[in-house]
Amino acid sequence: MENKFEHIDDVIARFLSEEATADDCQLLEDWRAESEENNREFLRFEKLFNVSGELRDGLHVDTDAAWKKVQTSIKSSSQTGKVIDLKPSTKRLSFLRVAATILILAGAGLSIYFCCFRLVE
Repeated sequence: MENKFEHIDDVIARFLSEEATADDCQLLEDWRAESEENNREFLRFEKLFNVSGELRDGLHVDTDAAWKKVQTSIKSSSQTGKVIDLKPSTKRLSFLRVAATILILAGAGLSIYFCCFRLVE
């Protein structure tokens, strides 16, 4: 049987953001009444929600200015002819090719030795 309080964090979030349904409110009320620890947990959530809202209100971001800065940066880099190479490094691939070749040759040599020369003995 599923615990009816399994997603209580989601219910608390909807309640604090004033998006809770009547069922959510009743469930939250039942959960808070179940124990003092649940009630303290809700109060911690509520305090965190309120403090984060105050921080958000104090933070001002000028998205238009930020976008203009990005556009200016793009234009200036395209005018200077600055090109960024996005190809992966071939040093590691070259090493792997050499290592694979050595392993194949060693394997072939050992196979020939054990198949041909061991049969003669």
